[in-house]
Amino acid sequence: MKRRDFLKLAAAGAVGATLPGCSEKFLNFLGSGDEKLWGFNVHPYGSSMEVQLKALSELNVRKIRITLGLGRDLASPYISAYPAEYLGIVGDFNLSGVNPASWPNLVRQTVGWSHGVSYFEILNEPDVFHTFDAAAYVRDYLRPAYEIIRELRPSIPVVAAAPAGTTGGRMYFYQMTDAGADDYCDFRAVHLYNNNPEIYLAGTDRPFMVTETGKNTPDKHLSWWVDTMPHIGKILDTEHLFFYVLLDRPRTGYGLIEQSFDPEGGVRPTGPLYDHIRDSY
Repeated sequence: MKRRDFLKLAAAGAVGATLPGCSEKFLNFLGSGDEKLWGFNVHPYGSSMEVQLKALSELNVRKIRITLGLGRDLASPYISAYPAEYLGIVGDFNLSGVNPASWPNLVRQTVGWSHGVSYFEILNEPDVFHTFDAAAYVRDYLRPAYEIIRELRPSIPVVAAAPAGTTGGRMYFYQMTDAGADDYCDFRAVHLYNNNPEIYLAGTDRPFMVTETGKNTPDKHLSWWVDTMPHIGKILDTEHLFFYVLLDRPRTGYGLIEQSFDPEGGVRPTGPLYDHIRDSY
């Protein structure tokens, strides 16, 4: 039996279990994994680009998830300035133009200018930021984007959007599968803000990416990175984990750094994780 098949069979029991001890034994059996230099979400805020680029360089970040923009090119300044493996979100902060009629042209335009992208993720948390259900996401957004990317950039893998890391989002993830999401992507993305990755294992035959994970308390960032992320990566059999987020605006507690330099021109961390990564890799 393949390891992934074994994990999914084990997870099927863990998902249905209601006794905390059952789930804990399952997790302890699989082990915690090893800490690695994971990826980061980087919001392409033009006004804070300089401090973000300096932080990326100091931390030696090699994997970045970034919003590409729809009808406007948000990510190219970062991609051209900082060499890394980029997971590009075919989406935008301004979502008013995302409808089925305009979508194919927007995808073609975005894919056309997004050179240097290693993966394309199709929108972000469609259950939260859009009004369509899981079947509509697969039919009207994921499938057309997948077909266009296969035509224009056939070597670039496609990642289906992760729903929110909530109970409703988990239901949406399984509904995406029922609607055929696995047929129109190379990876399935999930967002994990709780340490319960096993709940997704029975939901797809595609490999996973954890495109957002973290805590909104800076004092908890380090333990999440050192202890929880290796465990998540091992359960989902993936090395694609993206910490949320390098910098957030307005500040929500998830950001690793402040949006301006300190008086000496250095990056200002929000907590101990920044120093840990800088000094460890």
